[in-house]
Amino acid sequence: MIPAEIVLASFNGDGGLAKSDGGAFRATTESGPAIIGALGSVVGSALEGSNTDIADEFTKLIVTQQAYAANTRIISTADEMVTEALNMIR
Repeated sequence: MIPAEIVLASFNGDGGLAKSDGGAFRATTESGPAIIGALGSVVGSALEGSNTDIADEFTKLIVTQQAYAANTRIISTADEMVTEALNMIR
């Protein structure tokens, strides 16, 4: 097995990092350049704590579901109105 090395980096302006796909971040002029060789460690088989607010996510889910249901009712009503209009023409 070939050993692997993970290089740690820090930034002077951590809040200035820009989000990228997949939960990654990239340096910007606001964050400054990466400072290679930062202190820290990687712990294998450790469970990562989530920073997601579950209550907020469920609230967003409920609002989205209600909006979807309302939109489907609007589409159904519009379809019925078009059908009735076509029936009146015939």
